[in-house]
Amino acid sequence: TREIIKCSISLSGSSRKIIVEKTNKVNSSIVVRDGYNFPLRVDKNFLGAVWKRRDVNCVIIDGVILEVSEIHHLLTYASESKEPYILFVRGLSPDVKNTIYVNNNKKTIDVMPIEIPITENTVNIFSDLSAVCGCDITSSYKGDLISKSVIEKISTVSSIHVHSEYISIQNNNCE
Repeated sequence: TREIIKCSISLSGSSRKIIVEKTNKVNSSIVVRDGYNFPLRVDKNFLGAVWKRRDVNCVIIDGVILEVSEIHHLLTYASESKEPYILFVRGLSPDVKNTIYVNNNKKTIDVMPIEIPITENTVNIFSDLSAVCGCDITSSYKGDLISKSVIEKISTVSSIHVHSEYISIQNNNCE
C-alpha cells in the first residue's frame, strides 16, 4: 500500500489529481490520464469501445441543433477532408443525430457529437471546453449563426479520447 501511495504522489506531480476508487479487482493499479478530463456521458450509439483521435477539429455550440442545414457546411468539410471532428452542443434533434450516425457508419465522415444538457454540473462547462480547446463558443446570445460559425470557429486539438463516462482532451497548442 505504501508503494502505491508513493508512486501515485510521484506520478501526480503538482498538476494532476489523485483519485482513489474502490473496485473488486484483486490487484491494485495506477492509471495516469494526461490532458484535461471532463466527466461527460456519451451517446453509446456513436461510441464503440472508445473514440480516440489525433488532430481533432473542435466546434463548441451553446445551443441545440434542430436542422441538418445548420451544420451542413461542417458535414461537407468533414466528408471532403476526412478529418475527425468533435461537436460539443446542448442538444441535437433526432434528424441531426440520425444524419451524423448514418454518415459515420458509411465512413463518409468521422464526427463525434457530444450533447451536454444544462445541469448543475455542466453550467460552465462550455467555458472550460473553450479554454482547453482554444475554440470560441458559438452562441445565439452573441448573435452567432450556427451555420456560419461551424466554419469560422473551429480549432484543432492534439488528441481527444472519448469513453462512455468521460472525455480526455490534450491540446499542446493551449498548454
